[in-house]
Amino acid sequence: MEFSDASFVLVRPDGKILLQKRDWKRGIWYPGRWVIPGGAREEGETPAECAVREIAEETGVRVSISDLQKLIDFPYSHRRKSYRDKVFLCFVGYVEIQSNEGQMHWKTLEEIKKLRLPANEDRIVSALEARLMGEP
Repeated sequence: MEFSDASFVLVRPDGKILLQKRDWKRGIWYPGRWVIPGGAREEGETPAECAVREIAEETGVRVSISDLQKLIDFPYSHRRKSYRDKVFLCFVGYVEIQSNEGQMHWKTLEEIKKLRLPANEDRIVSALEARLMGEP
């Protein structure tokens, strides 16, 4: 299956990770929940292009494709449809976040592990923890 969306994990020098608390809007995925930010692919985009665009749209942070590291790629189902998410890791400085979508907060990995994330996001957190601990 071709990818359908890209997610991103931004990490600051102090190790804090950016999470999004979703709005309570009708029809959006996981309203009111903590999630790893990301979004749907646009026509003709590569996974990395999608991630770069989504990072800019959701956070105001500008990165380039060369700043991204592949973290994990997995299929999942939501509302009886199948999707494939490509997740990228990006180390950033102490950047200012400007978002119109939900609330963005910097959290430690330990804080994130205590949150109730959507089921498919547990895979992302596990992959992130392994990567930050030096595992391939």
